[in-house]
Amino acid sequence: MYHVVIATMIRIEDSIAYQIYIAARHLRRQFLAMGRKHDIDLHQEQWFILNKLRRGPGQSQIELTDFFGDRPTMTRALQSLEKRKLLYRISDPEDARIKKVFLTKKGERLHDDFAAITAKARTELFTGISEKEMQTFHLVIDKLKRALGDQGG
Repeated sequence: MYHVVIATMIRIEDSIAYQIYIAARHLRRQFLAMGRKHDIDLHQEQWFILNKLRRGPGQSQIELTDFFGDRPTMTRALQSLEKRKLLYRISDPEDARIKKVFLTKKGERLHDDFAAITAKARTELFTGISEKEMQTFHLVIDKLKRALGDQGG
């Protein structure tokens, strides 16, 4: 009984969920500002797709959705990127119901340009965080995702 009362009295600032939420919100803002600074109109979800396709062209929409775990967001992001001629979709020759997704040359160039920008920002962001701290962070996040039932991403 005592533990239940204590759990309900936790300060929100001490909550791991709140800390993750705040960090994600700041990362999103920084990402959008970085894009604006370089005249690149790109949301994080769109960047994740460009990055995933640059590393592995021809993934199906289903594979991308399974990896990111959010079908409506994935669908909107793919439509937006396709409209901007950054990617294209073609039917799988063995199963026309399956759409394979590829970057256009324009999409590849945008990815490569923005990858250089994000690499510099990552270096600045992680200054003062040791390799050991980063390994511990990844270990804890992976454990949290498993505990929450999320195997993707």
